[in-house]
Amino acid sequence: MSSDSDKQATIDALEGKGRQASKQASNGSATSVVPAVKETVERRSERELKAFSTYLAPEQIKAIKRLALDEERRIHELVGEAIAMLLASRRRD
Repeated sequence: MSSDSDKQATIDALEGKGRQASKQASNGSATSVVPAVKETVERRSERELKAFSTYLAPEQIKAIKRLALDEERRIHELVGEAIAMLLASRRRD
């Protein structure tokens, strides 16, 4: 079962407020990284995307759906953005 901190970490990661984003914000570089990742994900056409499925906790699914609804975006855009941010942060480390 997921704890409340796991739920919040998922929401924070999807909103770009994860540990790396906070670290970058203190350096003043977060504003350049997050929009760049978002722009990269949004530029992709539907033809370039391939289906991929995974298992998530029900709380994570609910948080993603709520965020997509709040931001009027598609779920795959949010998930793609979160994955792109994770991969970008791992490349810098």
